Amino acid sequence: MRLNPNNVNILINLGNSYYKTKNYDYAIDSFKKALLINSLKISININIGDCYFCKNDITLAEQYYLKAIAYKSKKSKLYYNLAMIYLEKADYEKTINYL
Repeated sequence: MRLNPNNVNILINLGNSYYKTKNYDYAIDSFKKALLINSLKISININIGDCYFCKNDITLAEQYYLKAIAYKSKKSKLYYNLAMIYLEKADYEKTINYL
């Protein structure tokens, strides 16, 4: 990181490493730094949403997933996770829409 702290790919890889070891707060921090550099990279929003989903913070997870959808993401895991969020909120109509 000292060589190029503004490299989006390095920040994403670091975030992914933290995510895999369940250090979600550190992962979120790395992904958010990457998002500041490249706000149009859809996968970063999904990654942040995944971290919040794993932390059971469904409100923030939903926000980041919806941002990814706004950028036309077609990843099935994203839609599935959103459906699970709406199921948790007992919003069955939205649950069905995202499945």
